[in-house]
Amino acid sequence: MKQIKIFESTWHKIKFNELSVKLSVSKLANLDFYNKFYKEFFYRYKSFNDLSLKFRKDKLQVLEILENTLPKDISVLSYGCGIGFIEKHLTENRRDLNLNCFDFSEVASTWLRRDYKNIHFTADDRKLKKYDFIFMVGLLYAVNDSEAVDLLKKTKSLLKKGGKILTIDTSCVESENGIEITPSPIRNFINDIKNLTRQLYYFFFKKEMQFWGFRRDKENYNLIFEEAGFKNYSSFSRYKSLYQIFKEK
Repeated sequence: MKQIKIFESTWHKIKFNELSVKLSVSKLANLDFYNKFYKEFFYRYKSFNDLSLKFRKDKLQVLEILENTLPKDISVLSYGCGIGFIEKHLTENRRDLNLNCFDFSEVASTWLRRDYKNIHFTADDRKLKKYDFIFMVGLLYAVNDSEAVDLLKKTKSLLKKGGKILTIDTSCVESENGIEITPSPIRNFINDIKNLTRQLYYFFFKKEMQFWGFRRDKENYNLIFEEAGFKNYSSFSRYKSLYQIFKEK
């Protein structure tokens, strides 16, 4: 089992030190951070087409998998939808789906709430229903293991009988993302040392970085889901990411 801590200084070309928030290399970004980030984000960008080509291409690849994975005529929840790029296209391309969206930050949904009235969005999880399928795209990296277990227990209560959860993440083991590399014990050792010392380096040298989350391997994800009451239904790699589908035990 393996996981590494990740740190960031920019996102969507927005430097975190330009936001009116205190950065931390020991505490994960909180709701205040994300709300202030998205306020700046929507000031700089006016539509999905303004975003980088790489971002849009990466999300369209995820969309392709979702379109081919989700059964017809089901209720679907995007848990942690963010700005809603994937959800916007999914509801356009799969009109048979009954799609709901949830995110912890209401600010993040600005474009969804403004331009796509047919998509039901809420930042209040008490207003969520029960669904045949729930998907999470790059969400679990932003919480620690215990928080991930608690989050998944909540989502389990939102599943209909026989429902499934699809989580899409980047594994810290490249082969689990479908990337073929030649194993190197020396390189792995060096990377392990970097991962152990990076947080101290940022702290002592006053680097303006934000503790961004965790990159886990497949075994780590499976243990988290198992503790929350799920079992692995299927796993596969596409487009440099790890896709895993879970069912209730």
